[in-house]
Amino acid sequence: MLDILIAKETDGEKHLDDLMRSLYKSFYLNKKKGFTDDEFVKEVSRICGSDQSTFFKEYVFSTAPIDYNKFFDMVGLKLVDTNKKTKVKLGIRLKGTTITFVETNSSGHSAGLNVNDEIVAIDGIRITDANFNDVVSMYPEKTVDFLISRDNLIRTIKVKVGMNDDVAYIIERLENTSSTQSKLYNKWMSSVL
Repeated sequence: MLDILIAKETDGEKHLDDLMRSLYKSFYLNKKKGFTDDEFVKEVSRICGSDQSTFFKEYVFSTAPIDYNKFFDMVGLKLVDTNKKTKVKLGIRLKGTTITFVETNSSGHSAGLNVNDEIVAIDGIRITDANFNDVVSMYPEKTVDFLISRDNLIRTIKVKVGMNDDVAYIIERLENTSSTQSKLYNKWMSSVL
């Protein structure tokens, strides 16, 4: 993001490498010290030719979500989440029918499934390592009974089968880019190579 910002503010003439070289020369070589956050912001502003303190307040020193596409749009790109959330996810891993891992805050975790639980049946269907995924896939976003063996005791746990919410981002070119976006994209990409 910072590299795109520098490229935009300097019409593609300067990049993150220029900033880092300047900081290295000014602080490490000349002053024999590191730099503070304020000194870093001032150097970014100097390289860009305009005050960039707002950028740092909004995107570096904040916990607010970042709109990455605001920056990618400057160079004619967009960030796309390809996860269509069509696959189920319990957040567990199995060896055979025994749970070996439970992801924190997953539907399996929320329901109380634990490592070393053996899944015997789901909604009355006997589970094997071969049919587990197929059986779970039959119940997207539904609460079903898991018959498990825990410490040699048989019990039933109600589990809501969750949907896969993992993100899977790709970067794509925008279909109709302006000449400014194309020019900046070409200059930005040439600095990366």
